[in-house]
Amino acid sequence: MFPISVHTKFLWILLCTLGHFAIADEAPLGIASVGFASGNSDVRWGHDIKTVKQLESQVLVQEKPHALTYEAQLGAVAYELEYLFDKQLGALEEKLYYRTITGQNQACRREFARVLTMLIESYGRPAGDANKAINCEERESRRWALGSGEGVELVLDSWKGKPYIGLRFRPALPLAR
Repeated sequence: MFPISVHTKFLWILLCTLGHFAIADEAPLGIASVGFASGNSDVRWGHDIKTVKQLESQVLVQEKPHALTYEAQLGAVAYELEYLFDKQLGALEEKLYYRTITGQNQACRREFARVLTMLIESYGRPAGDANKAINCEERESRRWALGSGEGVELVLDSWKGKPYIGLRFRPALPLAR
């Protein structure tokens, strides 16, 4: 047996943490998926931009240094799918479906409730009060902690003054720095 350098050990730990290898069974760590959402199920936490671009078959709308945005569907409704990458490591750290909400408060409530219902069917009840009234004038969120340790959050918020509904997926462990 040959000695393993500190650099090699660090690289191995980093690769395991990023999801390229899982220590227990050497399978890549997958991203939680829901049957009603488009997007490539082969994309994994820790993948870099180049790999995600090769795997994702949706139409690429925009590419930024640390983000890829695609056309997507969430329950047959048009959304955008954004993959966000860690600025230091270049590794995938968040997957976000979002849709700007236009029109009246009632349309906003209907869309939030529609997505919430689909998520409850897939993951069960969220933490906290799922039946809380939806107010499109305030930030709302519902959260799930999956058995894999991943976090899922349905949010109603605003970005640059425009209200949006977002469905955010995050890995079980933060990326190693």
